[in-house]
Amino acid sequence: MARVGATSGELVFPLFILLTIYFNSMLDYLFFFILLSVSHVIADYYGRTPTIQRFKHTQIKYLLLHGLLYLLILVGPTSLLVILFRLSLIKFLVILPIVTALLHVLVDYYTGYWKDSNSPVLSVTKENIIDQIIHLLLLAITVLVLIWV
Repeated sequence: MARVGATSGELVFPLFILLTIYFNSMLDYLFFFILLSVSHVIADYYGRTPTIQRFKHTQIKYLLLHGLLYLLILVGPTSLLVILFRLSLIKFLVILPIVTALLHVLVDYYTGYWKDSNSPVLSVTKENIIDQIIHLLLLAITVLVLIWV
């Protein structure tokens, strides 16, 4: 009888092999992703002023400015990761920050419909938690795609 789809074990094993091509171990990849996630949080937080925070969900120029600041801030920690893990300069210092910043702007654009622009930047609301989960999932997918390509 023919089987449709793959089991989770069949999907995880090739992913593990793929990651170990770039990293010496899964622990290295975990360390890499934790550093990249912290970089995202820093870039997201410092990539907005009170004015940007207030208007980025209503005026596109503030959203794009937030995306540009996010990109510029993310390049610093990403360059450290490129040096630490001896990664491809083009993939991880040029493509990763640009793609991540573009996805960040898109997520902020769509989540802006249900987020309160007057809430404090670091408020722990259901909307902010969902927003950050979406950002981090897209970040992980972007890294995996860049490793795959």
